[in-house]
Amino acid sequence: MKLTSAALVTTLLLALAPSAQAAEYQHFRGPKGWRTGVMEFLQRFKPDPASVTGGINGEFDVHLYLVPGQFNGTYKILHLKHSTVAGSNTIKSLMDGGTAKILGFWGEDVFVLTWTKPTS
Repeated sequence: MKLTSAALVTTLLLALAPSAQAAEYQHFRGPKGWRTGVMEFLQRFKPDPASVTGGINGEFDVHLYLVPGQFNGTYKILHLKHSTVAGSNTIKSLMDGGTAKILGFWGEDVFVLTWTKPTS
């Protein structure tokens, strides 16, 4: 009984918390045309790139979550090839620079979200 009550209280608190409804979700169906949809989604909600997360499943469905924000930079999605046995120096450089996030892999293809930081 205590476990059920605790679960109910936790569920209610999460449902009523302001941050519980803050994230936006979008599902894009691939393999063609999804990048345009992702770019429009990003431009509409202007999230801080750190708040964007997503994935590509085996059916090439793209799922994306983000927290709306006021990011004034520019987003870009790169389509790169990735060896199945070694790392990519290009991806390493982008990650080291703090301007890239891997969206997902599809075979030897990797899709990377990059951005330029706004200048003030």
